[in-house]
Amino acid sequence: MAATSLAMTTPTTAFVWGFRARGYFRPFDTHAELARTDDGGRTWHVVPGAPRENYQSEAVSDVTFVSPTIGYLWGRRVYRTVDGGLTWRPLRVPSHRVDQLSGSDGYAWALAPACSGPSCLKETVFRIDPDGRIERRDIPPTRVDADDRLGGTYDGLQTLFTGEKDRRVELWLQGPSGGWVGRRTPCDFAALDAIGADNEVHLLCTGEPGAGEQLTQAWVSGDGGRTWSHRSSPGEFGYPTGLDVAAGTWILSRERGSIQTSNDGRRWRPARFRAPKGYTGGEGFDQIDILADGVGAALPADAFQGDTRLAYTTDYGREWTTRKVRIG
Repeated sequence: MAATSLAMTTPTTAFVWGFRARGYFRPFDTHAELARTDDGGRTWHVVPGAPRENYQSEAVSDVTFVSPTIGYLWGRRVYRTVDGGLTWRPLRVPSHRVDQLSGSDGYAWALAPACSGPSCLKETVFRIDPDGRIERRDIPPTRVDADDRLGGTYDGLQTLFTGEKDRRVELWLQGPSGGWVGRRTPCDFAALDAIGADNEVHLLCTGEPGAGEQLTQAWVSGDGGRTWSHRSSPGEFGYPTGLDVAAGTWILSRERGSIQTSNDGRRWRPARFRAPKGYTGGEGFDQIDILADGVGAALPADAFQGDTRLAYTTDYGREWTTRKVRIG
């Protein structure tokens, strides 16, 4: 199975959305489906209660869980589960497409087009509560478009990063009662972010996408973006593709592999990637999901090219091993 999205809910349970491929090319009649493992990736099965969609239609592109039991399949259509992924039901949302979805504690936040047509760049924000009720939220007093990004939850407040690609990145926070509070960040062009269990905002400033080698800067804020502390400069390398933080450990993925730090971003070292014999994929990840106990999984950057081998770690990303997503 070629996976395009990953969600980990427990140390042993994970979901991938993807399609069964033959070699590099995707056949036009390929159907995408949801697969699940309950033994840490050793065996996989297609979830019978989940939808199957034509891959080319991009009706569903991602899977996201906002609690161990509540999850979403989303894209041009949205499906919701409340029983840990056993059954899924369609959910009507106030837009023709969801561009981003994230959340925690059962709440989901979505970024979606506010209008229709190819020239529509304006985005809107809505929230889905644990009971499935949808509430439109106001947007920050700045331009919000599809290049901007929903972040994690900081001290019960949803985060949104705006200004990527063309102006200084700003951090916005919104609570359950509405209203956005803005904070300036030290990033000029773009950033990757992660919210640690200690309620610190971890920020990695990067250059413009497609600009070749990227000089990155690691920053931390312990007061919701009011002040920032510079941690280090991880160095120049191919454009960063993913960041996750757990227990003071940062795992940063890049095009040519991953680097890791266990002292809150101060010193970095290459992560060890043990590939099986015959493995031809790269060492970079498009998506990283690390749980609080250090167990996690990552989706290789070249997963769409054929059968996916997910990367697994049990030590906060210091070492990675691969396991094939083989439907049994």
